[in-house]
This record gives sequence, C-alpha cells and structure tokens, in this order.
Amino acid sequence: MAFIRKHRSKLILLLLIISLVVLFVLFYLTQPIWVSYQKPKRHFEFANPQQLRKHVKTLSTQFVPRDYLHIDNLNRAANYIATHFKNT
Repeated sequence: MAFIRKHRSKLILLLLIISLVVLFVLFYLTQPIWVSYQKPKRHFEFANPQQLRKHVKTLSTQFVPRDYLHIDNLNRAANYIATHFKNT
C-alpha cells in the first residue's frame, strides 16, 4: 500500500499512456489506409417517368381504401408491388 501511495501519480500517468497507446493501435488497425478509394459503381437505370406515373395511378385508384379496415386492398397492393419488383 505504501508503494501505491508513494507512486500514485506515476501509476496514473502510466495507465493513461497505456490507454492512449491501446486506443491509437485500435484506431489505426480499424482504418482502411491500405485500400484505395473507388467511387461506387451505379448498377441501376434511371426511372422512367411514364412507368412511375402508371404505377402511382394504379396504386392510388385501384387499391383504395388502404387502411386497417380493408386488408384485402392492402394485400392486393402489396402483391402488385411484389410482382413488379420480381419482374425488374
């Protein structure tokens, strides 16, 4: 106990230095410094405004009302969306 009391400030400084070194090593190891940055490639086509308008019109006119009281309309709308996702 006397050793700890006598060298308390040195022990705190040592723990601080060790903590900082560990944090620096963890930070350094988790950074992608060896990988060159590449712009992500776009794998999509631009949206067709006419197709979007058609889908919005279909969803807003054929499957209404869409609320918790009309589960069939919700299911039909979900099936419509799922079908078109599968086809693209």
